[in-house]
Amino acid sequence: FKQQTAYEIKECDCSSDVCSSDLKGTQQGEKLSQKEIKQVINEFADLGGKSIKFLGEGEPLLRKDIFEIGSYVKDKNLDLVLFDSGNEIGDDNLAKKIHGINGENIANNLNELNTTMIIKYEGKKQDNIVGKEGYSERRQRALEILINKGFNKDHPTRLGLGIVLLKEKYKEIPENYE
Repeated sequence: FKQQTAYEIKECDCSSDVCSSDLKGTQQGEKLSQKEIKQVINEFADLGGKSIKFLGEGEPLLRKDIFEIGSYVKDKNLDLVLFDSGNEIGDDNLAKKIHGINGENIANNLNELNTTMIIKYEGKKQDNIVGKEGYSERRQRALEILINKGFNKDHPTRLGLGIVLLKEKYKEIPENYE
């Protein structure tokens, strides 16, 4: 992961063809500060919004302040939805580097915030797509942790898969949903 400041890791180091071709560089300039994000949350809540979704370049759980932002979302009676790779949950070393806790404790914090997690899932063996060995294993561990914490027990579920349909992978779609 690229270190932008001592405070926060901001960019994913995966070299996914999807991100590289479709998303990389779509957000010019600096990422929103926590103050700016809270302002957007306030304005959205005032408009009667129901849920806030975090997605885009990088991963929401790379933000060291994501739990503080999540608490703010909850205090505004909004639902928090994170679209993330799950790396930060599935890799205890990365979890500790960013948040000072392991992946299970990240899941506990997300559970307390009543967060819905959408895990990026483009194939059972996703390492080829993102260009990093071990990605699929970390993602699978994250899914297992989230399932063990009951994210899939609510109705509607608070656990989903974000699947990018790739032409060369379309035959895997039924298998992905097993």
